[in-house]
Amino acid sequence: MKKRFFGSLLAVAAFTAASVSQAAVHRVMPGGDIQAAIDGALPGDTILVEPGEYTTSNPDFGLHITTDNLRLIGKVKRGQGEDGKVIIRPSGTQITGVYAAPDGCGPKVGVGECPFPDLKGFYIRGFTVLGFPDNGIQTRFVDGFKIIRNEVGNVDLNGIYPTISANGLVQNNVAYGTKDTAMWVAASENVRVIGNDLSGSPIGLE
Repeated sequence: MKKRFFGSLLAVAAFTAASVSQAAVHRVMPGGDIQAAIDGALPGDTILVEPGEYTTSNPDFGLHITTDNLRLIGKVKRGQGEDGKVIIRPSGTQITGVYAAPDGCGPKVGVGECPFPDLKGFYIRGFTVLGFPDNGIQTRFVDGFKIIRNEVGNVDLNGIYPTISANGLVQNNVAYGTKDTAMWVAASENVRVIGNDLSGSPIGLE
């Protein structure tokens, strides 16, 4: 009995170690394409982005995330001002800075209309999203998300905008200069909102 129990534990441990070891880190340098790294990543991978100003190849969003358990981390270098930030700006027809949702479930897909299961485990930290004509960072149909230490400024609608999502953490972000709401947690449940700095918008937190 004991041998069989310990054998099962070893098998689980080995499987867990193998799963962790398979996760990759995709590094993006200034001038690189963050969206290309996202598109080439597998669930559990990390996209690590060096400071710089980026535009991407996606026609609709600055960054579009449809892969489960993807981690986007901007390497912020404190004390260097704009030069130490990972900055995303619009180019062409892009409307929202960062959009995380299941594939095929765009901003116009209503509640109950997304044909795919919720996106699982989205994480973003250290990004500065500026000047988009719609929203800054938005989730839809996401279960388990963390939006931490990002900056969103001067977008035409909502800065940080978790929608139709659940089990999230929105912490220590800065949002300002929006024409609607700096931070709007809409139609979502079990979302913790902690220590954010919201200013210069008609509504701070909704």
